[in-house]
Amino acid sequence: RSLTRHAGQLTQVCTVMMRLMDVEGKLEVEPNERLARIAQLSGLKLVPVLSNTSDAGWEPEAVEYLAFGPEAHRQQFIQTLRGKLGELGAAGVLIDFEQMDPAYQPQLTQFFTELAQTLHADGKELWLTVPLSEDLAALDPAICDGIGLVRTEFLFEASLGLPDEDTQYAIYRRILEWAQGKPVTIRTLDAGGDKPIAGLTVDGESNPFLGLRGIRLSLARPEVFRVQLRALARAAVHGADLDVDRAALDGASVEVVIEW
Repeated sequence: RSLTRHAGQLTQVCTVMMRLMDVEGKLEVEPNERLARIAQLSGLKLVPVLSNTSDAGWEPEAVEYLAFGPEAHRQQFIQTLRGKLGELGAAGVLIDFEQMDPAYQPQLTQFFTELAQTLHADGKELWLTVPLSEDLAALDPAICDGIGLVRTEFLFEASLGLPDEDTQYAIYRRILEWAQGKPVTIRTLDAGGDKPIAGLTVDGESNPFLGLRGIRLSLARPEVFRVQLRALARAAVHGADLDVDRAALDGASVEVVIEW
């Protein structure tokens, strides 16, 4: 209902419909017919998310096999993905691979390049999700049609303390400059639940997934939230199309007023 009501403010819809499973990187497809129908009726692009998650959590081995496995397997996977996107009536795909070993970056870069060439030949888009700007260093911006999500909580986890405004600004700026005017969505800090951050999240909650997390945590810590928003505002001038996505909770409706 909310999607239908706000369709006029959107250009595309993304949800996890595809997963890489087990060590051989098999493609599992979970169509969302209702969402696809809403997208079609609303004139929105359908861009399924391809993730390397399972019920057991992230599965980096599934992606690593694509990167290091036989060339024939990689090409077969790309053609299979191409066919599934056609069946779904999708405009492209958003790749969301997490917990990857940085040592595999050259092979993953080659995989993304080959995938982009195939998709672009079909008139389809390739979007990426990145945790930090360093993951983009080896990639050619030409292969990517946009960054579907930047997870800023990784910036907070990696620091020795809460990152200050200048540190955040520099990272957001690098991402936007790399994108060269293409759309970038940066999500505000999504901490709590399964993503505790020392010095920020609350320890010992009986049910942390329903507790102080996401946008609730940010509103409860305005001194942290305000720093991030200022850094994003400063960085925005370096990108043609920056979208700030609040880390929301299911069913949440929040109006935020920030005093600068």
